[in-house]
Amino acid sequence: MDQKSEAGQSERKSGWFTSVLLAIAALLLRLLLNAFVNPGAPYLTFFLATATSAALGGFWPGIVTLLLGGIFSGFLAPSGGFAHLNDPTDPYGLLRYFVAGGFVCWICQALISSRDRARLAELRLMESERQLRIQAEALQRSNRDLEQFAFVASHDLREPLRIVNIYSELLIARLHSDSPNQLQQYRFFIESAVKRMEDLIRDVLHYSRAIHSEGLPEVVDANAAAAQAIDILRLSAEETGAEILLEPLPAVLAAAAPLTQVFQNLLSNAIKYRRCGVPPRIRVTSIVQDETVTIAVIDNGIGFDPQFADKIFRLFARLNGSEYEGTGLGLAICKRVIERYGGTIRADGSPGTGSTFSFTLPAAPLLPRTEILGDGL
Repeated sequence: MDQKSEAGQSERKSGWFTSVLLAIAALLLRLLLNAFVNPGAPYLTFFLATATSAALGGFWPGIVTLLLGGIFSGFLAPSGGFAHLNDPTDPYGLLRYFVAGGFVCWICQALISSRDRARLAELRLMESERQLRIQAEALQRSNRDLEQFAFVASHDLREPLRIVNIYSELLIARLHSDSPNQLQQYRFFIESAVKRMEDLIRDVLHYSRAIHSEGLPEVVDANAAAAQAIDILRLSAEETGAEILLEPLPAVLAAAAPLTQVFQNLLSNAIKYRRCGVPPRIRVTSIVQDETVTIAVIDNGIGFDPQFADKIFRLFARLNGSEYEGTGLGLAICKRVIERYGGTIRADGSPGTGSTFSFTLPAAPLLPRTEILGDGL
């Protein structure tokens, strides 16, 4: 602060000194040009000096030059002192000089203030951009750390779980007990816990990949991606008697593997959340409008309360508690994947009447069939 104050004081002193020098220079120039300039107009050089002083230093330095010019022109310039005020040809010359000079000083001060405000805004903008760059770099480091953690969790934690599962089976096989049913119950609990942990680790890995995927959008055959997801879920569909109707879907701009993951998660939920005694009936359809493809997965399952339409896309959100298996990450993964490629996803439904999950993606440009990517995971 002290350095800034000293710099400001030095700048002000320089402005006052300049204003005096300009007035003296105007006087000398006026004396030099006296033979060529109309003696009835003695303020020309002083007016120019005032404008220069105001442009350089602002309002008050300009006023100083203006006043000095009036004094010099009246007493020192060879124009008859202030006798010209009584000259009927120019009775208001001095007044006109002060009014015009003051107006010029005010205009210059306004321009300087605008310039200073613009510089201050520019400095603030530069500082904001610097802070944003720092925050962006910190966020990138944090994202890399989180991604590394997710990979470590998905790979390093799976091995201990596998060992726990193997040795628990060996331990139960070697134990002798009067209650073999109880041992089987313990075994079931252990296997269920291990399986749930494996599912959670797998979904965390998928979620991390959905967030940090850096691949550019490609032209993907949505029909092929949905067909591959149906093939993956074929056994589950046969066990529950599910019927899946896949209508023709267009090509979209996304990535084949993540899009297949979206279809797999949505179809898996449609099969899982079925009504008791009612085989799942699932339809996959699409609409193309204004270069945007809207794909919908419609089922006849248990549905949900519309007030939870946003909550179900949050991390670890489960509306039905432990009633159904799952980690609560499936729809969160879908949301991240769709948003990653510039789309949106929403859910509609009501209890007991089924659900409709629809998402949008950019429509792909028309290309030959051989150029459409439909490879799987």
